[in-house]
Amino acid sequence: MTHPLGTIVRQLEMKIQDISRDLSKIKKYVHTLEDENLKLKGELARQILGDAGVEIAAGEVITDETTGEGIANLTRLYERGFHICSLNFGSRRGDQCLFCAALLRRPEGD
Repeated sequence: MTHPLGTIVRQLEMKIQDISRDLSKIKKYVHTLEDENLKLKGELARQILGDAGVEIAAGEVITDETTGEGIANLTRLYERGFHICSLNFGSRRGDQCLFCAALLRRPEGD
């Protein structure tokens, strides 16, 4: 005769394995969504800012002579109601964003 506690433990183990498989599937899906999101941010940046926007969306720093032009493009983008900070780049802004404002106020060369 099987002990009832042993049966309950086996059932719990099976449920945990099912949950683990589901969690793995969710993690893969989230990774796919994150990759797609990064791609879409790059496309949005390219449409609005040109090639400089792709570097900004990827989190890279622009250090060449296009910096002044890049800042002007970021300012226009911010004025159109979009985030320019790395946290929310390209998404619509509902209100002021401290990160965006700090980026705009940062002196060139920093």
